[in-house]
Amino acid sequence: MLIQMNKMKEQKGFTLVELMIVVAIIGILAAVAVPYYQRYVSKARLTSHVMPTVRSVQTNIATYYSVQGEYPHVDNINNYLVDASTQWVSILPEDNSLETLRIIVNVDSDSPMKAIGGNVGIDGQGDDDSNVFYTKAEGDKKLNWIYYGPLAAELGLGTLNYEGGGEQGDGEEGDG
Repeated sequence: MLIQMNKMKEQKGFTLVELMIVVAIIGILAAVAVPYYQRYVSKARLTSHVMPTVRSVQTNIATYYSVQGEYPHVDNINNYLVDASTQWVSILPEDNSLETLRIIVNVDSDSPMKAIGGNVGIDGQGDDDSNVFYTKAEGDKKLNWIYYGPLAAELGLGTLNYEGGGEQGDGEEGDG
């Protein structure tokens, strides 16, 4: 009996149940962390590929607004896309002025933004707006750009719907 107790004390290691519990805990942690990581990657790609284009157009429109005192007409949108790289994004006017812009992120299979999802192509056609966001200028003398729409809400750039007042989103001030 003494020999049996000594053998039990000498056995070291983990049981199968203990190992299974550890694997289950790691699996649960991974299941929670992966969606956050994917969102982080999507937001980083959007920030590096799309936002410089949007900021360039915003700056051009704000410059026109500060000089002329009014928003440019929609027919002149190509004049404000000259400095912008529109490889991964399409920018369309939402109304007759360039006060509100619809930004459509290209999510084709060869696009670095394909992880964002959605099925609206660069031409803006399709029935899913999950890769679309809007930017709207507000202000009288100094424009404040705010973001809203499905993609803006998902990535934390702004709210789902525009409510006015310049209170939502991470609007960029001082572009005009």
